[in-house]
Amino acid sequence: MGIALLVIGTLLSALGLGYGFYLAFHFQKNKKAHELTKKDLIHYGACLACLTLGGALLQWGIDVHCQWEMGAMLAFDAIAGMALFLPSVFVLFLTFFLYYWKPTLRPDQKKWVRRIMYFAIASTILAFLLLGEGAGPFLAYPLPNSIHIGGSGVFGTYSGGASGGVTITFYGILIVSGALLAYAISDHKMYQKFGRHGVYDTTFIIAFLAGIIGARVGYVIGNWNGDIAGGVNFSEEIAKGNWMSLFAIWEGGLTILGGAIGGIAVGVLVFQFGKKSKDIGARTGIDVAVPTILLAQMIGRWGNFFNHEVYGAEVEMSSLSFLPTWLRNQMATSFVSGVPAETAYVPLFFIEGLANLAGYFIIVYGVGKLLKKWLHRGDLGGAYLMWYGVVRLILEPLRNPSFHMGSDGNWSIVWSIVYIALGALMIAGLHLFDYFYYTKRGKEIPVPAYCGIKEYGWVLPSYERAMAAIEEKKEPAKEETPKQEEAPEEGQDLPLEEGKDEPIE
Repeated sequence: MGIALLVIGTLLSALGLGYGFYLAFHFQKNKKAHELTKKDLIHYGACLACLTLGGALLQWGIDVHCQWEMGAMLAFDAIAGMALFLPSVFVLFLTFFLYYWKPTLRPDQKKWVRRIMYFAIASTILAFLLLGEGAGPFLAYPLPNSIHIGGSGVFGTYSGGASGGVTITFYGILIVSGALLAYAISDHKMYQKFGRHGVYDTTFIIAFLAGIIGARVGYVIGNWNGDIAGGVNFSEEIAKGNWMSLFAIWEGGLTILGGAIGGIAVGVLVFQFGKKSKDIGARTGIDVAVPTILLAQMIGRWGNFFNHEVYGAEVEMSSLSFLPTWLRNQMATSFVSGVPAETAYVPLFFIEGLANLAGYFIIVYGVGKLLKKWLHRGDLGGAYLMWYGVVRLILEPLRNPSFHMGSDGNWSIVWSIVYIALGALMIAGLHLFDYFYYTKRGKEIPVPAYCGIKEYGWVLPSYERAMAAIEEKKEPAKEETPKQEEAPEEGQDLPLEEGKDEPIE
């Protein structure tokens, strides 16, 4: 029965997603369609029905096939959670896609699409938590931290736990996912302002690679003489002639603090002189892209969750009862046959992730909006450095000593102070530069690049403008053909305005 439920649930879910994506992309490409009709809504409703029923059957099949002995409440949580999760994710994608990629959508419908998008975000989170509470107690802990692809198929495993084939860690997947999210948001902001995509293409690739190098360099410098937890002592490894230890990132050893500095420094140079972006200016690029690093770091931190690392003090499991079951169990201090212990570590990575998320909205929509009259271009980049420096300065002393960098355990604290100082100097330096370069010379200071007063309103083309542009393409302006003047009769003088000399008498 379990297999049959899995097959039916998978088919229904695939049908709902496939047809729903087809409808969305077809509507977006149809230049004549500017509103969702009743027929469209019925079709989308059918997709949601398939996803809801398919999700419920899929989770029911998992419960039966895995022989989970669930009570009625846990079974309801798991099945209801999956039944809500799939349609919520689809609605979130659909509304986001229509709102940002269909500028000709009727204004009143666009308003409702935005409202539904916010509702879908909340329902997706609620559904995930509900699903986790139902299925969480029956998972084996610690959870796998990688996917192995080999002769035995595709399955979850632990780093180094499978030989042959290819092993992809969740940490790597999450770091790349976070970077892509930051790129997508930055790219879209540039589209909103300048009407073109791809401004960050070259910058993103080079800055991402520079960030990896910077993260490794920061780790090597911090652990040059080892750390208090018995980590790699690079000075000793070099003395032994093991130069490859400097580059062995596959063995772990990256610091976000070094990676962000490396990526930002190189990214600014590439953006300033890039072919697609040099006309925009590096300070504008900083204001748009740098705050999104907080979102990338928030997602990347969940790699620490799967790796069971970057945690705080050991506490009683019951003291973390306000956290989701799966998160609490994964943070257990030990596991016996997949059963978590009664004590757990404080999930500092989770706290830092929430602080990063809050920091993004505070910098972009708090500082960027409330202080926009006093902002100068580049200030939001400095605000990022100061915010992240303060967050790390507060959290570093709370970390478990096994995750402190440096022989004295204070290397990350030093980095945090450097971040705060660089951010403050950056903001002060930009304001002083604008004062002496613009104000003292009687020139007008450019308005802030991200949330400015006038031209930087960050609004997509309005419905009326988009429709007018479509009409222009339909009926191009006709060029008036010059009238051919009649040839003058013999002996008649030409007018002086024709550029001819007066006839000689």
